Amino acid sequence: MFLTYYKEPFTRQKLQRAVGDFKRRKTYTKDWVPADLRHSFAVNFLSGGGSLKDLQYILEHNNVFDTKRLYGEVAGKQIPKKSISPFD
Repeated sequence: MFLTYYKEPFTRQKLQRAVGDFKRRKTYTKDWVPADLRHSFAVNFLSGGGSLKDLQYILEHNNVFDTKRLYGEVAGKQIPKKSISPFD
């Protein structure tokens, strides 16, 4: 699903190496775990216009309600406060 800089698929070893390099650079000094990368991806995906249903598939949640429970607030921010009528 994700490709490296060289357009190759990420393997487990390549991902572990990339995460290790990131931690060694210490550009982000707060404590974090790999699950934070998953959460960050989900938030950025929805912020970029992705749908909850597509995110459910990507994250392999059993149902969309789990995805909505975790990320529904982010998805809700994508809905404009003032609806525009399709008839205008």
